Formats: sequence, C-alpha cells, structure tokens
Amino acid sequence: MKDHIDKEKNIKVVIIGNKIDLKGERKISEDEGKKIAKEYNLDYFETSAKDNIGINEAMIKIINDILNDRLKEKDENINNKIKLEDKKTEENENGCSC
Repeated sequence: MKDHIDKEKNIKVVIIGNKIDLKGERKISEDEGKKIAKEYNLDYFETSAKDNIGINEAMIKIINDILNDRLKEKDENINNKIKLEDKKTEENENGCSC
C-alpha cells in the first residue's frame, strides 16, 4: 500500500471498512482496519451504503482535508509573494529619518 500513498502528489487516501451491515461476512475486523490505518497514518471509517452509516462522515473528512490543503497552498503562495523587509533608516541630525 505504501507504493500508492504519495503525499507529494497531494492525493487523499482513507481506509473504509464497507458493508458493516454484513457482520457475519467480514474479512477484516474493525480493529484490524484501525490498526492498518494507524500504521499508514490514515483515517479509517466503518460504512454501510445500504444502511447509510458512516458515508457522510467519510466524505466530509475527505472534502475538508482537500479544502484545508488548498487553503494552505494559497496561504503559502501569498506568503511567498509578499516579503516584508525591516529596513532601518539612519536618522539625520534633526532626528528625522526623511
């Protein structure tokens, strides 16, 4: 999975345990899903499209992460364009720096 996670490419990745409404047919437990997510520093969500569980939360998290990244990029671009300098001027004999 590490090969597919490239933070430099700014791709959002989460792990979703789907079909939680079919508990008897699970291949991976919630604890295993959380463990894998923690190992890769990813968010984990348990969902059921059938019962509409967890879908909104997962999508909202992904959208918020994307928007926050865009805002950070915008702020960084602005900060790179604006450079304030503290230029000290020498005062003349009258105490004026004009």
